[in-house]
Amino acid sequence: MKALRLNGRKKITFPKDSRSGFMPEYCHTLWDSLKITIENVERPCPSENEILLSPKYCSLCGTDFSACQYSPNSLSTSFRGPLELPVTLGHEFSAIVANNNGNSRFKNGDIVAVESIISCGNCRSCKLGYRNACNNIELLGLTRDGGLADFVAVPYDCCWNLREIESIYENRNSLLLAGSTLEIFGCAYHALFCCQNSFFPGCTICIHGIGALGFAAAYLAAISGAALIILIESENDRINWCKENLDPFSHVIGSSESDLYKLTELIFDATNGYGVDIHIVTTETDKATYSLSIDTLAARGRIVALTRGRLPEGLYLDRLVDKQGGIVGSRGQSGYNIYGHLLALISSRTLKPEKLISNVVSIEMALKLLSESNKNSKFVGRTAVKIDS
Repeated sequence: MKALRLNGRKKITFPKDSRSGFMPEYCHTLWDSLKITIENVERPCPSENEILLSPKYCSLCGTDFSACQYSPNSLSTSFRGPLELPVTLGHEFSAIVANNNGNSRFKNGDIVAVESIISCGNCRSCKLGYRNACNNIELLGLTRDGGLADFVAVPYDCCWNLREIESIYENRNSLLLAGSTLEIFGCAYHALFCCQNSFFPGCTICIHGIGALGFAAAYLAAISGAALIILIESENDRINWCKENLDPFSHVIGSSESDLYKLTELIFDATNGYGVDIHIVTTETDKATYSLSIDTLAARGRIVALTRGRLPEGLYLDRLVDKQGGIVGSRGQSGYNIYGHLLALISSRTLKPEKLISNVVSIEMALKLLSESNKNSKFVGRTAVKIDS
């Protein structure tokens, strides 16, 4: 079968108790000689708790681009999370059940959306209900084969049947395209509603970076009752695209301003001096972003980080302390019935996730994009890969 694969050479593996400053403690391997190819590989055989899927649409995420690019600063790939090579890429995908492997929850031919996080269910984090923080986590498309292939074997617990929203879409192709966006909307849902319960109707949200993840967060905040959504993004095309697609849900203002003083003034003017209840950070961990987020935080506000990296030096925590605010990390979309809630929103026609897709390409074009695109390329919306198997 055909698969889009990332290969690399394992350069060095650090001990698990390593505290090297330039890498997360759980990311113990440095990779080089990265190469992206379309290969013919053996069709997977599902194990007892797995079903065999035939992916049809798989969106390209910033994580895919980071994993495929070498970073001289980290001496490895630009992606700072768990990675095992070689691997079939793709973690945001929808699929058709090719073999239910005797599982009564699914029929062959069912259309499913897939959670990208596979948790062990046995570690302390899982027992506490924090599946996205599993100590033995596996990530589809990063540590085990993902959806940019003709077939993939996936634990059935990670699959969500899209039968309940089938009547919303005019054909199965449209349903499959919409289904490929649930992963990214799930990540945004987790950041907004599952991280210390910081969201409430009437709150003010500031989103830093309006790529696909930022758009998904803005969309969910808008339909859930945010009084004001502030978009901080250097590319005006992204801001305009987001505002057009959110209208008329909520009051949205956007700024491509880079001057911290002017941005601070804009935020306090827009919030009558109160500040921001939730900052959603989807950009690089630069000092300007976190300084602005801390300095404009409202009482009991939260800064939710969805990107990896080292916090900048020289940050002042005075307002964070004064306002009893916090910085919290957010990863994944597993648990909390997140996909179930998203399907309910789609079923009620409140959420139209297909708005996120701005472009559909072939797997050959995906190879070209991943091979040639710069990590800092600014895409509008999400590019979905159509997999013809």
